[in-house]
Amino acid sequence: MIHSDPPRINPLQDKTVVNGTKFTITCPYTPGVPADTMFTWRRERDGTTWHNQTLILEPVNYLLDDSQFTCIVHNTMTPTIGSVEEKRHNMTFKLTVWCKY
Repeated sequence: MIHSDPPRINPLQDKTVVNGTKFTITCPYTPGVPADTMFTWRRERDGTTWHNQTLILEPVNYLLDDSQFTCIVHNTMTPTIGSVEEKRHNMTFKLTVWCKY
């Protein structure tokens, strides 16, 4: 019987960005088994989600984006016999937004 292994996210570092600019981050991960991986970014301030490996905030908004962000990766094994297995992993970083005066 083949078992699934979850994809793994490499550590994320906290980031700082200036209000009104563009911010981009790609979720750094190692594929699991199966290798097909789904991505979700979640902004913890309000629960907004994006479903891409790369998160793009443009323009960065101090009121919304000064928050923790979590990248969630998951894969699903659908065997011909047995139960579907879903495996996931997540990592969080803090985005600090500076106001420009």
